Amino acid sequence: MIQLRFSLRLIGPNRDAYNSSLECSTNEELNKRGGPWARPFLFCASMKFLFLCVLCAFVVNPLYADQRNLILFTIDTLRSDYLSCNGSTKVQTPNLDRLANGGANFLQVRTSVPLTLPAHTSIMTGLYPPEHGVRDNGTYVLAKEQTTLAKVLKKQGYSTAAFVGSFILDHRFGLAQGFDFYDDQITQDLSQLENLDAERNAGAVDAAFTKWLAQYKSTGPLFLWIHLYDPHAPYVPPEPYKTKYQQNPYAGEVAYADAIVGKIIQQLQVRKLTDNSMIAVVGDHGEALGEHEETTHSVLIYNATLHVPMLIYAPGLVKPGAKIEALCRTIDLAPTLLEYLNIPDKLGEGISFKATIEQKAPPPYIQAYSESLYARFNLGWSELHGIEKDNYHYILSPRPELYDTQKDPAELNNLIQSLPKVAKDLRQTVEKMQPAAPSKSQALDEETKEKLSSLGYVSGSTPAAKASNVNPRDKMPVSHKIQIGVAQFTQHDFQSAAKTFQNLLETEKDIPLIYQYLGTCLTNLGRLDEAEAVYESALKRGIDSAVIRLNLGIVELQQKKYDSAQAELTNAIKMDRLNVTAYDRLGDLLRYQGKFDQAILNYEKAIEINPDYIYALNGLGMSYVGLKDDTNAVKYFQEAIKRAPQNPIGYFNIAVEYERIGRSDEALNAYKKFLSLNTDQDSAESRKRAADAIRRLETKN
Repeated sequence: MIQLRFSLRLIGPNRDAYNSSLECSTNEELNKRGGPWARPFLFCASMKFLFLCVLCAFVVNPLYADQRNLILFTIDTLRSDYLSCNGSTKVQTPNLDRLANGGANFLQVRTSVPLTLPAHTSIMTGLYPPEHGVRDNGTYVLAKEQTTLAKVLKKQGYSTAAFVGSFILDHRFGLAQGFDFYDDQITQDLSQLENLDAERNAGAVDAAFTKWLAQYKSTGPLFLWIHLYDPHAPYVPPEPYKTKYQQNPYAGEVAYADAIVGKIIQQLQVRKLTDNSMIAVVGDHGEALGEHEETTHSVLIYNATLHVPMLIYAPGLVKPGAKIEALCRTIDLAPTLLEYLNIPDKLGEGISFKATIEQKAPPPYIQAYSESLYARFNLGWSELHGIEKDNYHYILSPRPELYDTQKDPAELNNLIQSLPKVAKDLRQTVEKMQPAAPSKSQALDEETKEKLSSLGYVSGSTPAAKASNVNPRDKMPVSHKIQIGVAQFTQHDFQSAAKTFQNLLETEKDIPLIYQYLGTCLTNLGRLDEAEAVYESALKRGIDSAVIRLNLGIVELQQKKYDSAQAELTNAIKMDRLNVTAYDRLGDLLRYQGKFDQAILNYEKAIEINPDYIYALNGLGMSYVGLKDDTNAVKYFQEAIKRAPQNPIGYFNIAVEYERIGRSDEALNAYKKFLSLNTDQDSAESRKRAADAIRRLETKN
């Protein structure tokens, strides 16, 4: 479901009482699925073969002739026990099975955190979250001084390209470091910045990859990273997986992701890019699916959300059928791959398992650290830290837990009282591995927060939240109700979502996200006085953040309480200097008051932070109209169209401007383009204005 927002009049895109918010929903066509690759991989068996290739006039850079390509698939929210090669009878994963059976299958791999961005950062850096500093989705950015797998490989002469399926891995969060090409265009319409369904399915990722592959020219070894988001909730697999797995849609999404893995490998094979390649697959985190009363992931750190699959496939290099049953971590993947590639650079704190795979050495002694600070940052509950070693999994929380993962893999029998010495030793270990306080988050624009909300995440509105003694394990019923409200919100059922969050607020008065979601629901329903009261009640309880201040300012702007709106928007900017929406709305407010020069300064700041923010581009155009600067007005309307060619707002505004300055033919074309893109039946007024203008201009001509 995609929400488009555009202006009815030149003076502003749904910002004031004279404009209305228009929504139209479109369903993107699903891409065709591909099955398992049709023929076996071909690999160069020796340097002798490569030499013969050169003699036969194949173009091979001699500097990298013996270097393998690296193809890395990360599959979001993928449980290890949902691969048929790992014994699952709930789903068939033939393509992943082929990789597992033809290479090394790691059966006891642990991620360090059940959140997409921190988990991927650990995979790419080989570091735990306390070391790389990314502790939550949306409010943390990987520092430029950190070393990533892509940086290491680029230094070794690799071409590097990445394709990601979720906004959570957008380039602004730092994982694009080291990539020559980083495709994070989650939607083709760049104007869909608010309430954005900020993900694309595996077929859309494949389409982006296919387009890139068609023009790719090999000049040396390639590092390719493909991220598939599909197993992530909500579980809506396309056909035929929707029907085949209608009783278990999560399994359907896993099967769909598996099919796309096969399709991508098949395309690479056609281009002979698998002939000398190493392929790796790893899950970023798992999914609880109701275990320990957690519906999805993020909050708890049981192995339901920490245990992930990991596969390495490289014929001629990795012995087929190798099964590694020893404890391993996702931070061990990059060091293992680098050793296989004969690259001496050390990456992170992980350990290479190459000798173990080749049965030349016993498995290294591993202790697997884990954490989730999500509950502390977003729910006002305690953070969680854990350690697993010697078959024991210890969870540090307000009520610590200890499990024997060999005898009790489901982690149902808490041994904290019966094994006090083991618990004490593990507690000391985990306390040494975590910093005294969470590393500082970095401010991000409101667009980021809104996109994360559309995915069911909340983006750390209070990153400096004080420690709490509320055990998240005891609050799972509340968490479940929140998930229901979030699901209603993402489906644009704001009436139901508002009721859900209002009911929650009666007993849960210190959870920041309840205020955020409830206030936004009420605003979308036009119940501005109630929304204002929600935000003010949050502030009275000490729940203060740039998000709360911004949302309150937006409500007061719509109420034409300009002085208080300006104060709140200014407060939001003081608390979050990178808040795109705050600058943009402050620009709107100043423009409404005829303060065009001041409005321009704020719009320019918004665009400096996010060049694709077309609301600010249109705001600039309208401000220059107010200054009677037609050249710049047209310039910025054109830029808005260039940035978002499928969004109607730019065409409508430039059509009005063209007609005003006498460029009739261009105005006529722009009005027609607006009508062709704006099919929303609720936008009768704007469509009537455009239709009237077309008749007027055609009669004139």
